[in-house]
Amino acid sequence: MIIVISTIIFLIFTVLLSYKLYNQLENIKESIDFLYFKIPDNEKKNNENYKYNHAKHSTAKILDKNDIIRTDFVSANRKKFCDICGFTCLLVGNHPKILNSKKSLKYNKILWLIEYLKIFNTVIWLDYDTFIMKPDCKIAYKNYDFNIARDVAQPLKYNSGVIVLKNTAIPFLQSVWNHSDFGRGQSDQRSINHLLKYQNYDFGILERKYNDFPTPPKSCPGYVSPKYKMGNQNATIIRHRAGQFSGARTVDGKVVRCAYEQIDFEKEAYEIYKYKNVKKVSQKNVAVLTVVS
Repeated sequence: MIIVISTIIFLIFTVLLSYKLYNQLENIKESIDFLYFKIPDNEKKNNENYKYNHAKHSTAKILDKNDIIRTDFVSANRKKFCDICGFTCLLVGNHPKILNSKKSLKYNKILWLIEYLKIFNTVIWLDYDTFIMKPDCKIAYKNYDFNIARDVAQPLKYNSGVIVLKNTAIPFLQSVWNHSDFGRGQSDQRSINHLLKYQNYDFGILERKYNDFPTPPKSCPGYVSPKYKMGNQNATIIRHRAGQFSGARTVDGKVVRCAYEQIDFEKEAYEIYKYKNVKKVSQKNVAVLTVVS
C-alpha cells in the first residue's frame, strides 16, 4: 500500500514539474515569433519545408550551441530586449541556401537579412557573441538604411557584429552576397567594408556604445593586450565579445577559450533583466535577428 501511494505521489510530482517546465518554455517561445534550427531531419529538406519551422522541437536540443557562450543565455538576452521595446525576436539557424553555397557561415546574416527585410521595415542584426546590456529602443530608428559601428581594433574599418538596416538596404546586401569577399566567400565583413568604400554608399555610423569591445581578461598564456584604448564600459549599450583576444582567429583558439572561460556570460546576458518593460504597444515593423546555429 505504501509503495502504491509513493508511486502515485511521484507521478503527480512528475506531472506538475513537467507542466511547470512546459509553461516556462511556452513563455520563452511566446515572444519569439520565428525559430529556426539546424536539426538533422531538416538538413536535406528544401527551403519551403525548412522555413517557418516554429519551435516544435525541444529546447534542450539546442542548448548545447557550444560550451562557452550558451544558447539559452543569448536567447534570454534577446527575448528581454524585444519584450522591453516591443520588437519581434528572430532566432535563426543556418539558412538553407548557405548549406549549398561555397561561402562560410558568416554569410548567413546576409541571406537572413535579405529575407526578413522583405517582411519588416527595420531589422537589428546582432552577432551571437553580443549582449544587450541596456535597453535602448531608439537604436531601431536611424536616418540611414544601413548603420554600422567602427571596428574598435581597426578604426578605419567597420565591424558587422551589430547592424541596423531598413528594407531599402536589400540591394546593398545583395551586392555583399555577390561580392563574396572577392570570390573567396570567407568574410561578409570584408565585403561590407569594400563595398561601403568603393560604392560610395551613404550609410550611418553607430556610436561605439552600440558595439563596444570590453576589457578582456589578461591572465591567458600568449595573450597580447589590444593596442586600442578601451571605452567607458558604463556607457555600453551592446557588448561584443568578439576577436579582441590575441589568438581568437587561430585554428586552435586556445587564447580566446581561456579568456572566455573567465567571463560570466550568464551575468552579462541577464544584466538587462533589471530593466522593466516600458513599451506596451508592439512595434511589429521592427525585428531583432541573431543566428544561433
